[in-house]
Amino acid sequence: MVTRAALRQRAGDLAAARQLLDAAQTIFHTLGTHGEFARVDAAFAALTRGAHVPFLADAARRENPR
Repeated sequence: MVTRAALRQRAGDLAAARQLLDAAQTIFHTLGTHGEFARVDAAFAALTRGAHVPFLADAARRENPR
């Protein structure tokens, strides 16, 4: 869902991006996956400040560089 939000943002559909992030946040919170919940918060912050929402794969690579 976060990837879809990033793609919707890049397509200019900020409302859909926000809805997808809201849904992802709800799911991750319900499941108790706090690491993913933090990534969704970071995505919301990026969306709010007009920066690109990071793809989760990109964020994971930054956290675990080879």
